Amino acid sequence: MNEPAPEPTPEAVPPPPRRSPMPWLTVIAFFVLAGAIGALWYQISLPPEPVVTNPSLGAIEARLARLEQRAPPAAAGPDLTPRVEALERRAPPDLSSLQARLSGLEQRPPGDTTALATRIAALEQSLGRADRLARVQAAAMALGAGRALGDIPGAPEPLARFARAKPPTEAALRLAFPAVANAALDASRPADDRRPILDRMLARAEDLVTIRQGDHVLVGDPAAGVLVRARSALDAGDLAGAITALAGLRGGSATAVAGWLADATALRDARAALADMAAQP
Repeated sequence: MNEPAPEPTPEAVPPPPRRSPMPWLTVIAFFVLAGAIGALWYQISLPPEPVVTNPSLGAIEARLARLEQRAPPAAAGPDLTPRVEALERRAPPDLSSLQARLSGLEQRPPGDTTALATRIAALEQSLGRADRLARVQAAAMALGAGRALGDIPGAPEPLARFARAKPPTEAALRLAFPAVANAALDASRPADDRRPILDRMLARAEDLVTIRQGDHVLVGDPAAGVLVRARSALDAGDLAGAITALAGLRGGSATAVAGWLADATALRDARAALADMAAQP
């Protein structure tokens, strides 16, 4: 049996050749370049956009142009050229004497400042004393009117205590003295119910009649004599004398005048402190 003849093997067909993309890219690049050139030409060929200007600026420029075209005005005043030329021809002033004086002052040695310092110190001391006297005078007026004195630099205690508190016045002390004197007299008399009737009658008679020899009471209440002396001094404006007189009271009479005496003493001490401050150099 014959074997079938083998089928002929087909010959290998070569693949088709691959085309290069360069021609297409070249065409695309050509068209892109042509479009760009056309757009640029179109923008160049457009008319320029009008520039928007401010109307007021235009009016100002027009006015400036008219002023520039106007001829300069003729000189209205006199011709100053001769005067200017005369000033230019004038010789400069001679300053040699002034320069010599300045040189002398510059070469002068500095003077002694001790005398000047002494004068300045004396002036400062005088100003300080004037200020202190003004403060003392204001404090004296406040003290006489019964007002607080305020802060006084370097004030002693008799004045510092009245920096905020109102001080007593001599007028108020005079008005209050009669009541204080009556209280002192009442305190000096013993109770009537503890003495015999004759002693009580004698005491009543002594109250009505007081016999004195100078400041010494011969008949009557001794406290009455002290109070009379204090009242006389107070009426004469001698506050210190009234204080000295009342210091002679004892017992209940001294207790009765203690408050009045404290106010009078505070006023006296404040006056003395002001006098000392005014006398300081």
